Amino acid sequence: MKRYWLFIGTVYYPNGGMEDFIGDFDTIEDCDKAYNCKMREGFNKYWKNLEKYVEYRTKDHWMHVYDIENKIEVLCK
Repeated sequence: MKRYWLFIGTVYYPNGGMEDFIGDFDTIEDCDKAYNCKMREGFNKYWKNLEKYVEYRTKDHWMHVYDIENKIEVLCK
């Protein structure tokens, strides 16, 4: 088990708890990369602009990173 756990959800449809668990990672930076990758999912030719698509998606999504060694939340977006 890696040190940092990443949880992602939407403000409209929170599943709660482990239902929002995306994966475990070695670094906080890896969690952030995974979040950014997740926000790119679903991009298609109709959007035309990836940056605008990601901006739109991040408005209603949240992410939390939990440090299992120190038992605290270390990043929240």
